[in-house]
Amino acid sequence: MIELIKTPTASTFFDLVQTCDKEIILCAPFIKNDIVKHILEHKKDRSSLTVITSSNISNFIQKSSDLSAIKALLENGATVLNYQDLHAKVYLFDKLKAIVTSANLTYSGMFHNYEYGVLIDRDEQSMNQIETDFITMLDSGFAGEFNAKNIEILERTINELSNKRYIIKEINGDNTLILEDLES
Repeated sequence: MIELIKTPTASTFFDLVQTCDKEIILCAPFIKNDIVKHILEHKKDRSSLTVITSSNISNFIQKSSDLSAIKALLENGATVLNYQDLHAKVYLFDKLKAIVTSANLTYSGMFHNYEYGVLIDRDEQSMNQIETDFITMLDSGFAGEFNAKNIEILERTINELSNKRYIIKEINGDNTLILEDLES
């Protein structure tokens, strides 16, 4: 069964978080503290949580994502994976239900922005395809796992860059962070 989902995405999303018994896999490039806190408060303790997001440093500098959200997930036993070129927003619950949406894991994405998507319910072919696509993405060589050491490196880099005045440029959309010092 497929059902259309419009704003607010949060009602359907958090209902699924609360009722999921075994495994939640969340895939979104932007992730914020307020939504992570809500996920951690409402998911069942027995449900494992895997989050796939992007460690594109410009997202953290521009505050599109919160590094502290990733730290909170790790501190609460979640597995957090990085895929630099991520743009998809796909949320999988017990491999039985999935939301494919335009909504990121942010307050605006879940509650405010006009978002649109679908809830896929107990469609084995679709669930298998989503799982296969996740495995392919993570085995591509462009993925990695967040840990305390690389979080520390990201924090240090963000702090160093935060003390400078610069313009962020991205060339050809390849996620390369190019900084131009305003003073020069």
